[in-house]
Amino acid sequence: SDVASFKTRNEGVRVEAASNVTEAIALAQQAACPFVYILGGAKVYEEGMQLASCHTAFLTVLSEHGPMPCDAFFPRTSF
Repeated sequence: SDVASFKTRNEGVRVEAASNVTEAIALAQQAACPFVYILGGAKVYEEGMQLASCHTAFLTVLSEHGPMPCDAFFPRTSF
């Protein structure tokens, strides 16, 4: 299960379990959250980026000095 954690205006912080990104977003929308942020691993990002409602990405550059030794990467995108 993925985890959906969101803060609502009236209820404070709320945590729910979801079986996929689409379900997590639906839970956040039911709680009237104005924004949904997807934090994950490569597969979670890839699933989220395929949604029509995903139109903005906030990326953090970890190193400007060449590749990092790792085995998972952010999915290729046209962002």
